[in-house]
Amino acid sequence: MSKQSSVFFVVCFGIVFGQLEDSDPKGKIMVTSILVDPFLMVLDDPALHGNERYEGFSKDFADKLFEKLGFDYEINIVRDGTYGTKNSTHHMWGGMIGELISDVAHVAIADLTMTSIRSEVLDFSIPFMHAQLAILLKKSNLTDTIFDAPVFSLLSRQFSTELWLAIAVTIITYTLLIIVVHNSVGRNVHKIYPKWMQKPLSSQCIEFSLVMFIFIILAIMTSNFVASKVATTILQSESITEPLSVNSAEELVEQDNIKFGILKTGATYNYFESAMSDEVIEKMYSKMSAQNTFVSSYKEGVSRVRNSNGSAAFIMESHAAEYATIKKPCDVTVVPKLFGPHRGFSVAIPKGSTRLLMKDIDLAILDLNEEGVLMDLENKWFKDQTECDDTSRDILEINNLTSNTISVEQVATVFIGLAVAIFVIIISAVVEYIYVQRSI
Repeated sequence: MSKQSSVFFVVCFGIVFGQLEDSDPKGKIMVTSILVDPFLMVLDDPALHGNERYEGFSKDFADKLFEKLGFDYEINIVRDGTYGTKNSTHHMWGGMIGELISDVAHVAIADLTMTSIRSEVLDFSIPFMHAQLAILLKKSNLTDTIFDAPVFSLLSRQFSTELWLAIAVTIITYTLLIIVVHNSVGRNVHKIYPKWMQKPLSSQCIEFSLVMFIFIILAIMTSNFVASKVATTILQSESITEPLSVNSAEELVEQDNIKFGILKTGATYNYFESAMSDEVIEKMYSKMSAQNTFVSSYKEGVSRVRNSNGSAAFIMESHAAEYATIKKPCDVTVVPKLFGPHRGFSVAIPKGSTRLLMKDIDLAILDLNEEGVLMDLENKWFKDQTECDDTSRDILEINNLTSNTISVEQVATVFIGLAVAIFVIIISAVVEYIYVQRSI
């Protein structure tokens, strides 16, 4: 056999052998993942080996998924501890995405978000879980946030900004009506009315309805304030805590007492960096960049919040944030309003993979969802793992009890009645003006 023939034989044998190895349905699949509670955690037991060293949603999900697919698999923690970001200098991918592109791993299973730029280099499955962004805060005592606050501040919080504006517009309208009626009708009423009646009837009606309006508003404010104080007292007697007075991303970015941050790599960072059409997100990113509040891991972000005296917040995926709130020392909470796009966590494989077919993964995920397996796993790792007692109530319940701000819609009937009264007053003022002019 000639030298060229030998080389050709070796190359062909290598190609064929490699294709056979890649197409082996029983070959072990290498899974890359990342340590994030409760998706994947390391068990503190040196006697364990292989996949048994890990626990969490991703581990249980991988067990069920590869059982469906008929593969053995091995979990490996991503080397650089990141999800994956494209380097702007040499245009290389890091993290789990980089390991998939470089064939270090066959598949990524984690709380990995599908984005447009990632979809250019990887194939993503249908989502196995959905989430939004949440703001994690340190809990604070009700005594500090309610009873020690100035009474004027507490009263002013009873109404929404829109309602305060509506009240101001109403008072201004009434003032203008009083001036107009006094200057048009009031100057001549003494000529035709008895001495004991020196004000026009329409003017008296205006003043009476204004007093009634102010009385109703004060009654609504007082009753709401008392209800909030009673609810607060009940919660305090049960040793309940509530968060600082930040209930949304909009409120967080407008204050300066709480510094907030995100992971310095990954889909969340890319979302803040590129969302230039959203004024709130753009302002949040500018603040975080100026204060350099980016962190390397969820663990670091949660720890920063726990160790702060209410001066730090961390923005993270809502499921991971909710998990942090049910773990000891039970000192953090999530603000009621989630924000950002609804994201899906998906399984990722390299484009053109022959080891795994995305259609098979999608079908397996659909089966697991229809069988209720995904819901069971979500309940197991995000609801049934609580280490906090029943007094650590859901933040939505606490805010509903103690921060019941009244909106314009809730007192719409008052303003409708007021509009009718003003209309009647204007008609009566016109009639009275005509009567007075004719009687002079």
